[in-house]
Amino acid sequence: IARCHARLGDREQAIVALRRAFDLGFRHVTHAQSDPALASLRDDTRFRELVILTDTSGLSRVAWRRGDLALLVREVKRLGYAPFELVSEVDFDAKVAALDEDIPGLTDGQIVAELMKLLRLVNDGHSRFRDLTALPEFRQTLPVQFYLFAEGLFIVAAAPEHEGLLGSQVLTLGGHQVGDLFRALDPLISRDNLQWPKQMFPYHLRELPLLHALGLVPEPRRAELALRDRDG
Repeated sequence: IARCHARLGDREQAIVALRRAFDLGFRHVTHAQSDPALASLRDDTRFRELVILTDTSGLSRVAWRRGDLALLVREVKRLGYAPFELVSEVDFDAKVAALDEDIPGLTDGQIVAELMKLLRLVNDGHSRFRDLTALPEFRQTLPVQFYLFAEGLFIVAAAPEHEGLLGSQVLTLGGHQVGDLFRALDPLISRDNLQWPKQMFPYHLRELPLLHALGLVPEPRRAELALRDRDG
């Protein structure tokens, strides 16, 4: 309906219809951003705010990050299937307000970690950061892949130069036992069932900037591991 009004040149009714679509849970925000039928609305501040085309070029880092937080909360409440079953909306909003106040003193990595904790509270395995390495500061990962077996955490894949580590069991990372690492990362992992945190934990364990943001390793570009090799 909004597309039809926009093509007819009725900007006001197009905005009204588009806002109603978003209120009803319209999911394809990126499509609305570039839809040729809505091109006549792109200079309208209301349209740009609705479809997340905010100009961030003049914002300070703190204002930008606070805008990120506000947008995440907007979308959680707009799109969440039942976002307040695990915690009440009042408690969720209180955590958001506390994070908003803390943002000036947090690094970007720490902010991401706190946003992940907020998304965990939504109690939906698909309300999560799909790929942290899409953020440039999170692209430094360990050159090995872990898997959590019943017998422990093991290296199951490695870059060619670290082939000799294949099959090794991880005893500690950054001086922390595997169980302690799991407990530290568990509050950041969205899930629909109890298996999913066990599945995602080994992947997050590779993400050194995230571990650094949580205070688990002293540097975001290196970590020390204690391993038991295949010979014991």
